[in-house]
Amino acid sequence: MSTQTANRLVFLLACAGAFVALVLGLAHIAGAKLPCGVGSEALSGCDIVAESPVSKIVGIPIAFFGLGAYLMIALAALVRERRGLPQTQRIGVWMWLVLAAGTLISAGLLSYAWIGLSAVCTWCTASGVLMLLALVVQTVALEGCEQPTKRLPGWAFALPLTVALLAGGVYGAILIRRAEEMTRAREYHLPPGAVLEREQSHTLGDADAPVLLVVFSDLQCPVCRRASMQQVIEDVERRHRRRVRLVYRHFIPQTNNTASLEAALLAEWAGSQGKFWDFIKTYLREGNPHREGMLRVIRSIGLDAQKAQKILENKQLQKPYIERIQKDVADARTLEVTFTPTWFVRYPDGKVDRAFGGMATSLLKEEVIAKHSRKRE
Repeated sequence: MSTQTANRLVFLLACAGAFVALVLGLAHIAGAKLPCGVGSEALSGCDIVAESPVSKIVGIPIAFFGLGAYLMIALAALVRERRGLPQTQRIGVWMWLVLAAGTLISAGLLSYAWIGLSAVCTWCTASGVLMLLALVVQTVALEGCEQPTKRLPGWAFALPLTVALLAGGVYGAILIRRAEEMTRAREYHLPPGAVLEREQSHTLGDADAPVLLVVFSDLQCPVCRRASMQQVIEDVERRHRRRVRLVYRHFIPQTNNTASLEAALLAEWAGSQGKFWDFIKTYLREGNPHREGMLRVIRSIGLDAQKAQKILENKQLQKPYIERIQKDVADARTLEVTFTPTWFVRYPDGKVDRAFGGMATSLLKEEVIAKHSRKRE
């Protein structure tokens, strides 16, 4: 492979990487679900990685930093093509260093996802592979410095880069639109026999609050652990306690999801010790899918981690908590819950709305609560 061909191939790989990074970044910042090889109701590796603390730097999805790197490589390859490879050896070395750094960072992040999170994000893996391939090809591009036989016109470079960015932007927008459509709040008619709350349900807010807000959640669900869930709990505690009563109920879509069941068991056990909401709030901030992470949350709220571990290992001790969880799951299925978190809000006038994901915050807007609470206040 000639150095000129290698430089052009690096450009094309950078364009492909820019597409992947742009889609990743847009989906991440909007909370949209990426197609990751599983059904829409299943927990995917992409979901888990998106919720990891390392997926953002100062609040910015790390994919956007990858996008910046790919764009710099693409522009540098264009400069080398236009000015000539012998005259731009330093730029070639700089490109190699950027790609080497990007490959090392990608390898570190992917290793953390595989080992630390037990998750594989196909989109992140694709970006890492593209970065590695570009590094290998760029190594070839540094071996020689022959004069290019024929320079390609500018449009031959501008076209693939423009297509990659447009395709990434359009596809990202489609994912965002799908997420918004799926999570938009709508009026919901309760099926016969549907139960929003039970006597043993865990509640937050005044018992006679006029607005009932019920969430069916899975503590291992990345969407449930987004900041929006924590924001709802905080709003009910600090701003809406007199007007909104929040009810937390469990829903585990996958029956073989051991981590979700264990987290729900520990939440119920913490509730028996009077610390249900302490566990939920701490887990949303600090919890992870591994048992040690769950037990660390137990210790941080002042409970005995050894007793908690016995609960997880002894099916006889689990029985009262399993019964509560099973009742929640049965009620969720009657209410046609398939996605977590699913929110139901019942207003004083009897109207029930249903929302998904982070859209519950829209149900707690001052004007919405005032409108539906006027009759009771």
